[in-house]
Amino acid sequence: MNKIFTILFSFFSWQSLIAQDTRFAQYEFTPLLTNPAAIAADDYMMANIDYRSEQIDQDFTFKATAVNGKYPLFNKEGKRFLAIGLGFASERTEGLGDLNQYGFSSAVAYNHYLGNVWAISGGVGATYSRREFAVDNYTTGSQWVNNIGFVPDAANGETFQNLNTSYFSVNGGLQLYQSDENGEVKHYLGVSVFHFNEPNQSVLEGDEPRPMRYSVQAGVRAYEGDKFAVGPEVIFNNQADNNMLGIGANISYLLSDNNPYSPCLLYTSPS
Repeated sequence: MNKIFTILFSFFSWQSLIAQDTRFAQYEFTPLLTNPAAIAADDYMMANIDYRSEQIDQDFTFKATAVNGKYPLFNKEGKRFLAIGLGFASERTEGLGDLNQYGFSSAVAYNHYLGNVWAISGGVGATYSRREFAVDNYTTGSQWVNNIGFVPDAANGETFQNLNTSYFSVNGGLQLYQSDENGEVKHYLGVSVFHFNEPNQSVLEGDEPRPMRYSVQAGVRAYEGDKFAVGPEVIFNNQADNNMLGIGANISYLLSDNNPYSPCLLYTSPS
């Protein structure tokens, strides 16, 4: 197995963000948020952290964090047949009304070889999510006093307290891919669906289903040399009436071709 240094550039993105799940531009590093089948597409153990901070305006900030890890399993012939994944993700706003949502995810994916270079993987996952809305920074007209102005310590005239809820969601996906002679993914096409069960995410009494998210991912290795490879990648997401299209490039550079933990060295194929 080779050690690869990969850079993903997102150079075009079109989206409508309202009521959509949080996503990261480098979606290959967040498989539990993109497609659970992707965790079984290569021989690598992986652990990574993604962080995003966006200043919406002077008084409002959006922050998101994702932690992902995966571990492949091999049979006695050194063939990858299964992978498991664990993840944690959080998103929060800071400013007028603080929304904090976090979730713990798990996934399992099965890999089936269609030949020497082609394979298909299928994965399922589940997520436990907690959603909290703090009203500490919420202000109303009741806190404006005549001849004084705004008084932050004054009662806001509302009786509600901090609001929260918890829910489970289920997801799944498939990925068809081709590998090179080193086991690296060259070309792939994936489809996934999140929130199959459309769980109720309302922090109030009532029904607010989390809409299903449909996703398609694809990538092609357009050029490769001895140590260098580049190719376009695209992802499309649809959730409720909102769409997101992202297009970028995956650039890889081979740092080393020696890996003492390669499954080929852990198992001896039968003669």
